[in-house]
Amino acid sequence: NIFSSFNENLRHRLPDSPYLRHPWDTVPDQRIFVYKYLTDGFLNLVRNGLSMRARKKILKDSLRGIAELHDRQIVHLGKRI
Repeated sequence: NIFSSFNENLRHRLPDSPYLRHPWDTVPDQRIFVYKYLTDGFLNLVRNGLSMRARKKILKDSLRGIAELHDRQIVHLGKRI
């Protein structure tokens, strides 16, 4: 189970990378990771006039993060749980 064994089995496989967010904390007895986050989502940033250049950089960096996971045989499910 990813939640119960994250620190023992997965955390050490994650690289320190500007393209990956690492869990900041957990919720005891819950299957929840806590992350630092932005106060707004990507779609709202776009709606509020985020430049095309910035959009492309965010999307490119996101793909770089997924590629780094794949390089370490870690699959990204692409959904929130």
